[in-house]
Amino acid sequence: MIEIGYIVALVQWLRVAYCLPLAICAVHTAAHAQLVSSTPGQQIEVRIIVDSRSSQWGVRITNREDTVVSAHLPPDTTRVLLRTAPSYFINISRSDTNLWANYYLNPAVVSCSSLVITCTDNGVSISDSRVRDYSRIVQSFVDTIPQILFQMRAEPLDVVLVRLDQTIDERCTHVSPLTAFNVAATSIDPAAHKALKQFVGNLRTRLQTSMKHPASGILLRHQQMSAESYLLARTMALGIAQIIALDRRDKGRWDRIRSLLGDFCPCEVAYSFITGSAVNPGVDFSSCDQPLPRIIDSLASQSNGYYCREAKRELSEACQTINGRIVKEFEALNRNGTKVRRQLSPDSVYVLHFWGTWCEPCIREYDAAMSISDSLALYGVNFIHIANELPSGTRQWKQFIGDASAEHLIVHPGKYSSNSIFRALHINSYPSFVVIGKGNREVLPRPLWASAVIDRARQLIQSDQR
Repeated sequence: MIEIGYIVALVQWLRVAYCLPLAICAVHTAAHAQLVSSTPGQQIEVRIIVDSRSSQWGVRITNREDTVVSAHLPPDTTRVLLRTAPSYFINISRSDTNLWANYYLNPAVVSCSSLVITCTDNGVSISDSRVRDYSRIVQSFVDTIPQILFQMRAEPLDVVLVRLDQTIDERCTHVSPLTAFNVAATSIDPAAHKALKQFVGNLRTRLQTSMKHPASGILLRHQQMSAESYLLARTMALGIAQIIALDRRDKGRWDRIRSLLGDFCPCEVAYSFITGSAVNPGVDFSSCDQPLPRIIDSLASQSNGYYCREAKRELSEACQTINGRIVKEFEALNRNGTKVRRQLSPDSVYVLHFWGTWCEPCIREYDAAMSISDSLALYGVNFIHIANELPSGTRQWKQFIGDASAEHLIVHPGKYSSNSIFRALHINSYPSFVVIGKGNREVLPRPLWASAVIDRARQLIQSDQR
């Protein structure tokens, strides 16, 4: 089973793809003094020009963990005034494709007080070459962290932290002071380097002292840290949380994560727990009175910030799912690209197979899933294969399934979100199999692998025949 916490969810963290609801149609704002440290009169003007046939562009601007702007971008020019601060993180994305761009506005790098970001059907560009180059360097480091942690997932955590410390030094080598650069930034801000070193040092101290009684220390969230150092540290924290969480032999792993990371980014840790594949509702917990959901709730209750609110909402939906979510219908596209509303009969048994052509374990399990689908058809079980694919992956999906006789449907991310079967059943990892019994109610616990589906479905059929 592919660990979405590592592959998909972490990529989403890096891209900040789980943006706040894009409810603002246009943004013309200058007052962010309550969120950021600023010098009166100093501002950076950001003009975002959408020159595209698509109306699905959005922007999110953050300063550390604080969201300054989250908005839908109209097909025009949007003007945003940002007060000078340690730095800002800007994410531009197009929801109907995989086009996106991340920029880091660090005052030591920005060469002028006005920037232009242009969104076209071919991509995103920025007028300041120094910001562009600096952003590439930071983003490269951000993208490398999950790979490093994934490679080290079998090593002791103290070894992982030592390796992270070394990696920070390697990736943050400063050729010369940023302010002396004439052409482009070629290294990460020294202040971010120092903050990351301190963050990893604090984690090592806590780990060596006691997991039950964490050592006190200056936490990054209380410092005047830059947006890039916060995002890098958060990526490290969530990656370490995944390393611990995925060790299912460790019964105390959730308390270990809370002790190690909970007061650095409790909201983000709670959010990562409930949205990443480290926590699979129906598999890791079958009741919201159990310790794991209580830990998630306690972390998410420490703040009213965005990630805490989202973690609470996700946990609530997960609890509804494992309490017996009733699924009567869902929307998808068939092989011809026609939108269909697939209704599930309350008198039938269904197996829903969630997968994608981008998911290597899904491909390995595909033949077994198809074989099981044919076998269960003899028992009157309806087997539906539901692919989660970007619009650009539709052709590959069609080629892969060929002329298979089984029922195949496809859902694009972001489409039909109000009636998303993935959201309704809280699908966090792929492949996933969900058995829907008579009365449209899910049968728990969920089978982890295709081989366990047959027994679960047969038991339902046999119990109905008695």
